[in-house]
Amino acid sequence: MTEIPFARVRHWTFEEALPFWAEHGVDREYGGFLEELTIDGKPTGAAFKRVRVICRHLYSFSHAALLGWSDGRALSDRAFEYLLAKARTPDGAWARLLTRQGEIKDPTPDLYDIAFALFGLAWRYRLTKEAAVLKLAHETLAGMRLQASLQLDSRRLATPGHVVLEPEHGHGLHRLPRPSDGDLFFDFEGDPWWGDEGLEYL
Repeated sequence: MTEIPFARVRHWTFEEALPFWAEHGVDREYGGFLEELTIDGKPTGAAFKRVRVICRHLYSFSHAALLGWSDGRALSDRAFEYLLAKARTPDGAWARLLTRQGEIKDPTPDLYDIAFALFGLAWRYRLTKEAAVLKLAHETLAGMRLQASLQLDSRRLATPGHVVLEPEHGHGLHRLPRPSDGDLFFDFEGDPWWGDEGLEYL
């Protein structure tokens, strides 16, 4: 069996890959990190940010910090703060896709993305030991279990199962402003899988 060149792998990780992303991968215009780069470190112009990629940044920089990389903690902080500020939906779940500017583009909860959120939060907690991070990880896991149980139970039901959530101030419909006589109502439709960037229309 071929011997794994651990010294070369470690050198590439800490002397090339991590510094490369620290220098070129930070989105200094809109916050967080860029979705992707060219081989020479230029932004590709991607107009979106996948939440799973944000969570991979959170994991990578948290783990690197634990291994002694000096820039890891600050970049872990950046990834965590951005994830918390931009990727949570009003009901406390995790969105699937953001715009480059950091607005939620696709709020659909996706188990693959949520698994990365849980993974990133676990490593963030290992790094910081912050109770708030652990609480967020537990909430994420509880949400995954609830969704999985609803889907499993629905297989035996004539109609899909559901859970009625108690109203919570600052979440869901509570985020809507008070009605006004000047209110206008629009019906927006769309298809997030149409073309390269989805389609929304009035």
